[in-house]
Amino acid sequence: MLPRRLVTILVCAVILAGLVLPGAGGQAQPNPDYRYQLNRITEVFNLIILAYMQPVTLRDLADGAIYGMIESLGDPHTQYMPPELLRQFTEGMEGTYGGVGLMITTEDGAPVVLQVFPDTPAERAGMKVGDIILEANGISLVGKTLDQVTAILRGEPGTVVVLRIKRPEVDAPFLVPLVREIIRLRTVESRMLEDGVGYLKIRSFQAGTAQEVRDALRLLEAGGLRGLVLDLRDNPGGYLDQGVEVASLFMPEGPVVRIRRASGATEFMHGHGRGINFALVVLVNGRTASASEIVAGAIQDYGTGALVGTRTYGKATIQNIYSLSDDGGLKISTARYFTPMGRSIQGVGLQPDHEVAALFDLASLPVVEIQLLRYERRLVYGLVGLDVLALQRRLNQLGLGAGPENGVFGDETLRAVKSFQGSAGLPVTGEVDAATVDALNLARAPRVEVPEPVDVQLEKALEVLQVRMSGRR
Repeated sequence: MLPRRLVTILVCAVILAGLVLPGAGGQAQPNPDYRYQLNRITEVFNLIILAYMQPVTLRDLADGAIYGMIESLGDPHTQYMPPELLRQFTEGMEGTYGGVGLMITTEDGAPVVLQVFPDTPAERAGMKVGDIILEANGISLVGKTLDQVTAILRGEPGTVVVLRIKRPEVDAPFLVPLVREIIRLRTVESRMLEDGVGYLKIRSFQAGTAQEVRDALRLLEAGGLRGLVLDLRDNPGGYLDQGVEVASLFMPEGPVVRIRRASGATEFMHGHGRGINFALVVLVNGRTASASEIVAGAIQDYGTGALVGTRTYGKATIQNIYSLSDDGGLKISTARYFTPMGRSIQGVGLQPDHEVAALFDLASLPVVEIQLLRYERRLVYGLVGLDVLALQRRLNQLGLGAGPENGVFGDETLRAVKSFQGSAGLPVTGEVDAATVDALNLARAPRVEVPEPVDVQLEKALEVLQVRMSGRR
């Protein structure tokens, strides 16, 4: 228990801090109501410390006050970030981090896979866009903030995270084990298609994205670019300045975005508009958000390109991160933004010029479930049980030919176990011990070749682009 004198000193110090508030032009202004409200908080703080039936810590009370204040805002984008979460957030925005290779969003309180990056643990394990992540290493992710989920999924390279996944087209949830590794991401992908048509996808707006786009455009234009599909689907946004710079590459000189501060003051952000000499179509969907909506909205306002797809997400608030004395940070919404012509995006999104609802036809794609084994006993030749059945299924998933999945540890299962142990560098005993179970859980099933899904939105974009290239709108 803290001494009464120390508590009183702490309370008085906090009250004195509230005697003034920043006013117009940064000048300190007296604010009696501020002092009154802060006094209410410190009274409760003081009474809990002195009178509650069991000891409580100052840190717990302070954390509760911080999280309570943030929750009262009703804004999912304002968040307190402890030091480790702030570090991971900063690393992610710089494009290099220890993780599994997923970009996620939240829908109905659950994390949903937005993108699976190529040549990463998630891509190699067969994870898909739209997968719902229920748990990570037994920790429920439902109801957690996006940054909290991200902090749990990331970690030291070489460590294992086991995800419990719900896939919309699969009846039961299943487990996917992943080994974290260093993820180095490029945010831009580009290529020439045919007949002077280029494709440029921006995954997010991180440090250096605008330069990546400039480099990609330079190469495409050198290849005879006449028309471009700019793909902003599933792009959750990122750095505002990068979005403004990218938008300015596709429009003439002028304002890219309007910003309205809490005071009501409006300001404009300009890029380095250069105009374009090629036809442009922009692909968007319900997960196109924030900085990517700034780009799409500016292009639509200036009429330099047509939007194809579905209505965008509608996230039009700007967050700043302020450093705190505990080495954490406060990410706080500080303003709203509007398109250059003053259209509101928040909560409504952008309506495409050509609406195309479906992205992929996934109905015919095969689904491969990955079930983790649990080590409960050593499995040997002749045993019968559900754990043997699970072993047979896993061996067959790996293409090792364990025979009929009947729960009987027979000759074919024995041969499959020995084959796996030999390939995994384990002692070839034919007996399944804990080390063999761990190796089976980390083993990757052979990739299943599936037909290329039809991207009907891209097909429509190319159709619209041909019309624009011919000079007809």
